[in-house]
Amino acid sequence: MSNKYKNGNPKNKVTETRTRTESMFLLLPLILIVTVLPLIVKAHSYKTGLSVFDWFSKVDDFTDFFLYYKQWLFVTICGAIVCIICFRAFIDKKTIRFAPIFIPLGLYAFLSLLSTVVSKHSKFGFTGMFEQFENVFCLMGYALVVYYAFLIIRTEDEVRLMIDALAVGALLVCGIGAFQAFGLDIYSASYEITMAKGHTYASLYNPNYVGVYTSFLIPMFFVLLINAKKAYQYVLYSLVLLTSVISLFGSQSKAGFVGIIIAACFILIFLRKTLLKKWKIILPIVIIMIASFFVVNKLNNNTYINSIKNALQVTKSPEPALTSIETKEDGIYVTYKGNTLIATIDIIDNVLLLQAVDLDNNSIDYTLAEDGMTYLFTDDRFAGITMFPALHNDMYAMGITIDNTNWYFTNLTESGEYQYFNRYGNLSAIKTPETAVFNGYEKFATNRGYIWSRTIPLLKDYIFLGSGADTFAIAFPQYDYVGFHNYGYMEQLLTKPHSLYLQVAVQTGVISLLAILVFYIMYFIRCIKLYMNDTANHKLVSMGIAIFIGTISYMVSALTNDSSITVAPVFWVMIGVGVAINEIVKRDQSDLKSSNERK
Repeated sequence: MSNKYKNGNPKNKVTETRTRTESMFLLLPLILIVTVLPLIVKAHSYKTGLSVFDWFSKVDDFTDFFLYYKQWLFVTICGAIVCIICFRAFIDKKTIRFAPIFIPLGLYAFLSLLSTVVSKHSKFGFTGMFEQFENVFCLMGYALVVYYAFLIIRTEDEVRLMIDALAVGALLVCGIGAFQAFGLDIYSASYEITMAKGHTYASLYNPNYVGVYTSFLIPMFFVLLINAKKAYQYVLYSLVLLTSVISLFGSQSKAGFVGIIIAACFILIFLRKTLLKKWKIILPIVIIMIASFFVVNKLNNNTYINSIKNALQVTKSPEPALTSIETKEDGIYVTYKGNTLIATIDIIDNVLLLQAVDLDNNSIDYTLAEDGMTYLFTDDRFAGITMFPALHNDMYAMGITIDNTNWYFTNLTESGEYQYFNRYGNLSAIKTPETAVFNGYEKFATNRGYIWSRTIPLLKDYIFLGSGADTFAIAFPQYDYVGFHNYGYMEQLLTKPHSLYLQVAVQTGVISLLAILVFYIMYFIRCIKLYMNDTANHKLVSMGIAIFIGTISYMVSALTNDSSITVAPVFWVMIGVGVAINEIVKRDQSDLKSSNERK
């Protein structure tokens, strides 16, 4: 069996005959990405290279299970794709095509590379970062796979092959996730993975990424299911939907639910006729899905509904009692309930003397506790604070207890400046970073407002070029220990901004973010124009709409989730398939219009 198609360039029409085997070979790199890549789980021990920073652990040895090998498999596949494109161009230049939609995508890839090359920390951009492993070759690879899908996919059979390949990969990933949701984790026996029983992470490392993955799959395969024609499609797509829904529940991802709700609105718009025609089939499916949500929610004490309410609640939080600590040369400046205390240490004759004054240099009244060493402030302004001498990490230090939390400081440093003993035991400065937009709303979207409020001010430094691929952790103000304390991040290292859009803007520059948005807007507008009232090719149109609506859900979920090597390659491959479908549908519509005019 062969597939014949005409090249989409009207100035250079050629006919290429391609056998099913040849199609399979050319699509194999993309098939591997959507099926095998998300399933890769293998232990890899490595040195993070971050121990040079005082905000990171001195222990540099870590083990990764989910990210490292996914990164390098994707890079290897992209290398094979480059070889295939070059070979085809060498044999026949007419096989190479181009479309304006790739201009912004190419700009993004170029700026990603340039940002990484000139970065002060380019090493991480080329090798991948701790807990991320999404290096610059991956970022450029995303643009590459979109172009390759556009270049290769020219027939309905090839589109169907990609969708069925995705269905098989999704069924395997979400099957693992579904078992985890019921407390059966195939990885727990083989790997040292600490995840709450019944919490789904599948083979994607993080429950949030399961939420993004399933939010992409569920609307897509719902559309494909209601337009299915063959028995195997009904069975396969139904199983994908079932396991995806269970995995989404198990992940407890709020962003996934929101993305699906937005996607559902577009389903109503684009498939209004189909929905009315097949309402007897669709209505029971929708009722079962909605009922399942409420049943599972009830069994979990309204966890999902309460989480969504809390995540989307836009109310200003009361200002924390402790608003800042700054370590300076002349003391430790503690701002508490709007008042500032300045604490200092002196060592006289091997005796550690502590002193505290306010901004007017007035001594703050205190009494000594029964131990004779702890200063209990009697000044109402600082009633929640105590101070005591300490020996911390074999160094003379000052301990300050603020609302039952201990903070340790010393000025016995090379510079003589006061520094803080962080959770790793390293001496570090404490600084108050610049904030914007989410001031007072730091708890918005499960405390993501805090990360965003500290990330947005960074953008003015990264307009043209970013900090480099996989370097967000270095760009972020990791010295904001007070912010970490107030908003629940004291025991975490923030390696990502929990937003794809901020991640791109910081790491590869604001212009690169605009380039991605322009690319997606061009794709979005083309889909609206092609699919709103199309009658030329129902099968391809239904597949195009399915992918389009899936991408909408993904882009919505990406507002509160990052790009990850576990999910992003699948998204970019499928949006590439969507671009290819658009070209075919546009050609078919053109042919139909010409045929009607001739009549």
